[in-house]
Amino acid sequence: PQDPTDWRALAATARDARLTLVIYMGVAGASHIQAELLHGLPGDTPVAVIQHASLPHQRHVATTLARLGVSIVQAGLGSPSIIVVGDVLHGLAAAALPAARFGT
Repeated sequence: PQDPTDWRALAATARDARLTLVIYMGVAGASHIQAELLHGLPGDTPVAVIQHASLPHQRHVATTLARLGVSIVQAGLGSPSIIVVGDVLHGLAAAALPAARFGT
């Protein structure tokens, strides 16, 4: 069946309101989602794909919207996965830095 989601409208809303998109079970349609989101979001928008989230065998890849499809293939990720799109991922990278970096 055809995907009824208006990804272009979601991309425009996410861009204008600086929102984060979380897409459940989107890996199979990632190339389509990527192409549609690129109509409203820049290619350097951060993206994370998390397979088996919260489980001991969780795997993930951090990438950009421009490289989403290729990164999923290169990392060998599949379902079940979530795709997180947005600047919120910059904060996660900073949170992973050692506390010494922040002078504490």
